[in-house]
Amino acid sequence: MNWYVHKVIGEVKQSDIDLALDGHCDHVKVGTKANLVGEQDSFGPVSRYLYCVECYNKAKEEEEEEPVFCVDCGKEVPK
Repeated sequence: MNWYVHKVIGEVKQSDIDLALDGHCDHVKVGTKANLVGEQDSFGPVSRYLYCVECYNKAKEEEEEEPVFCVDCGKEVPK
């Protein structure tokens, strides 16, 4: 079973950037604020990506606008 993790980082350290297995946006630098998003399973991290605050908010807005498939009616509907 996998689950998603979200972590707000107040001040990015080099070790945070190194832990981002899948990379980071170009705006993330040591000393800035960032959001760590990833997938975890019982053995540990599966994926990790580090977003700056602006890119995280933009990605979250885009995700919320994506339609989802409704199993009951068989159509794509807004979230």
